[in-house]
Amino acid sequence: MKKSLLVLSVLFIAFSCKKETAPIDTIQTQNQKNIQKWFNASISLSKGTPDTIAFYANKMEQAALKEPSVYKAMAALIKGIEYANTSSYAISTKYYDSALRLLKTTTADTLWAKAYNGLGNNYKITGDYTAALKNLFKALAIYEKQQDKVGICNVHAGLGEVYFQKDNLGDAKKHLTIAMNTLAHDKTNQAYLSAAHILANVYGMSGDFDSALKIDEVGIKITDSINNPKIKSSFLDNKANCFLFSNRLDSAQYYFNECLKIDLAGGNKKQLADTYSNLGELFLMKNNFAKAEEYVQKSIDVLKSIDGKPNLGKSYGILTEIYTKQRKFEKALEIQKLQFENKSQMINLKKEASEAEYKIVYETQKKENKIQFLQEEEKIKELKIKQQHYQIERRNFLIVFFILLIGVLIGVGYLWRSKQKLRDKIRKNKIIQKTEEQIRLKMAKDIHDDLGSGLSKINFLSEIISQKTKDIPEIISSSESIRETSKSMIDNMRDLIWALNPENTTLSNFIARIREYTTDYVEDYSIETQYDIPENIAPTPIKNEMHRALFLVVKETINNIAKHSKATKIEFSAHISPEYLTLTIQDNGVGFEDSNTNGNGLKNIKSRIEDIGGKLTIESTIGAGTTVIIKIKLDKIYKK
Repeated sequence: MKKSLLVLSVLFIAFSCKKETAPIDTIQTQNQKNIQKWFNASISLSKGTPDTIAFYANKMEQAALKEPSVYKAMAALIKGIEYANTSSYAISTKYYDSALRLLKTTTADTLWAKAYNGLGNNYKITGDYTAALKNLFKALAIYEKQQDKVGICNVHAGLGEVYFQKDNLGDAKKHLTIAMNTLAHDKTNQAYLSAAHILANVYGMSGDFDSALKIDEVGIKITDSINNPKIKSSFLDNKANCFLFSNRLDSAQYYFNECLKIDLAGGNKKQLADTYSNLGELFLMKNNFAKAEEYVQKSIDVLKSIDGKPNLGKSYGILTEIYTKQRKFEKALEIQKLQFENKSQMINLKKEASEAEYKIVYETQKKENKIQFLQEEEKIKELKIKQQHYQIERRNFLIVFFILLIGVLIGVGYLWRSKQKLRDKIRKNKIIQKTEEQIRLKMAKDIHDDLGSGLSKINFLSEIISQKTKDIPEIISSSESIRETSKSMIDNMRDLIWALNPENTTLSNFIARIREYTTDYVEDYSIETQYDIPENIAPTPIKNEMHRALFLVVKETINNIAKHSKATKIEFSAHISPEYLTLTIQDNGVGFEDSNTNGNGLKNIKSRIEDIGGKLTIESTIGAGTTVIIKIKLDKIYKK
């Protein structure tokens, strides 16, 4: 999704609340009226025009020097907006904290809410989610007390983003839904549209593309009705990405082209470059390397013209993959070198920006300290005199204390680092395991789509041959054999796809699958089925190989009963003890002698069970039916 949209939503959520006059004295001087006017103007501009905001912020800061604290707080808030707009979050946070200190003796709830909201969004961006939630909930309490629906909507949207970044999708969806419901009566409000787009992003990034697309479609209709192509472009982009990541490439291409039209007309080169790179990635997925290279090169050219180094890395990465897939390894290596150089330049730029930011923080702090010193010079002198009396007494104590503290911190740091490494290792292993399962599932689905369609065609053609050659028994027999074989292979592929899905490979789903298969299979043979299965089986994950082996054994057993036993009833039971899983399949068929248990079919069944560490018992009496008992330890089948 477009990175610029995230910044837009953050800034909009922080300060696009309805304009309200701060609760100050009704009688104002001309200077105070000017500060009030500049404050309201800055709030209305807070989601853009950084130069104008900086202009108002500097004027307010100078004008508020000799005014009451509420006016100083208003100036501090706008300075916070100014630095948030330029991504200088440390400085922005400092000004918001300053505003809160100045507001301690006031009842300006609106300003309190804006300061808390600004702090919450700054901490959200910098990754301090605990502080973000604390400040956002404080802002929410004020807006709810004021019944400010726009403010409530914005804060819930901010909370939704925090929980989404914490991978708590349930709470993220809850708060974003509340945000939208709050302004359901005013869907053209930009606060509503911002919350809707964030919720669509949450659904899209979590793989629920259908829900994301529904929200995007509503957003597109609303933005069309208010003629706002900029916000419409964000919904179109999200919709295109949903189609892209769900492999509906033609639909993705259509909506990326719609974004491109808006970006070309709007002149936003950063968004234009992002759309070009998205189209390049799309054509790469289509293996249309010429088109992919053309669009990615356009993206690179645009980004170079605006010095867009942060986005160049993505375009270089796509171009490298294009050349690699075409086996143009020399070109791919050249692009990789450019990508590395761009990354190095970005690191240097970030370092310089960070140094400049710390310098500004230092100079701002220095200026504040100087003012405070001039105001409280006498207090500082008294404190220094008192400090001299007990400084010597404290020195020895502090030396011992700090030595002990350093020792404790080193020990705690070592333990924390060791625990962090272990967590990282576990997390990486889980990610690798999940990725492997997804790859296996995708490969199996691809095989099913390609081979399955071919087998279905063979099945269909063999049936036609049978119908057209009714008078030739040899051909009828062969075509029937082909049809049965292809049908069996299709069934086996479906079972494989089902078994490879991690959500299906649990003990409860395995038992349910056996029951479903047995019921469906014997339906054509007029065989009664009876089940003895425990209720509320725990959905404990089991190993894929165990799932497949046990299912094939049960499947083969049911097949033998249906085709050879002449049974009229099958009884299936599953017993789960603390240590063992026991499956029992019993029929009332013709049975067989024990000497007949050495056939290839029964040997294969025994071999499968023994290979996975289980035990197979077959009891049969002529005329009294057959009982097959499968017993295996649970710790062998459970996924660790």
